[in-house]
Amino acid sequence: MVAFLNGTKSLFKRLFNGGGASTSKHALASERPSRSPNFSIPSARSEPVPERPAPPRRYVPAPVRYVVASPPPPPPPGPYTVILLDVSQSMSSPDYPPSRLEAAKAAIHRFLAKLSEEDPETKVAIVVFSSEARILVSPTSVTHLACSARSYLNPVAPEYQTNAAQGLSLTMSLLPRPPHEGRRRIILLTDGHSNLGGSPEQTATFIKESGAEIQIIGIGGSPQDVNEPQLRRMASVVKGEVQYWFIDSVPDLIRKFEKLALREFK
Repeated sequence: MVAFLNGTKSLFKRLFNGGGASTSKHALASERPSRSPNFSIPSARSEPVPERPAPPRRYVPAPVRYVVASPPPPPPPGPYTVILLDVSQSMSSPDYPPSRLEAAKAAIHRFLAKLSEEDPETKVAIVVFSSEARILVSPTSVTHLACSARSYLNPVAPEYQTNAAQGLSLTMSLLPRPPHEGRRRIILLTDGHSNLGGSPEQTATFIKESGAEIQIIGIGGSPQDVNEPQLRRMASVVKGEVQYWFIDSVPDLIRKFEKLALREFK
């Protein structure tokens, strides 16, 4: 208590002493306890906040759209011709110089050139067959094919056996189905017996019953080499004439194809 009173007296003496007000204020400030705290406020600790699980997605089915496929457009009217060419190994024979196959190619080129003049609206396709059949040219304008046929025919070479039934079936698939406005015909060129696959006669009968014509040209050493009785039965009959011919020379073969290119031939 005594020490407190002595300190208070000393403080009053300095305040009211002649040492001046500024000195007394400094002295007073020096003895005041500091108002600023001598401790620091700890910063807030950043702890990871757990993420809330996403709400389950609701399955909303997409609206069902029914698309009705329109039928394919009908083939354009007009005549259709499919050339069915035998490319079996026997077509390499040189009795139709330079070979049966090359003679057939020359006749087809002449046919296309003549047909493009006589009936340019005709659509023409080419199918080749040996052990199997394949489409060489899909139905296209004869005027276009007459200019580009060499690029399709030149690489064709003789192959294996003779499957005429498969060739006829594939050919039929390229012709428009009835009713169709325009002539539909198949020109088959072969040099031998059909020795593979089904019966070409049955396939030919189905084609003829659909209204399409089958014209057949046989080439070879003699008519007996091409099984003429069967080919005659396969061919169509137009105005009482069987549409089958055996051709024994290259010039006659070309002339026959030129006649086939005419609208009305004799």
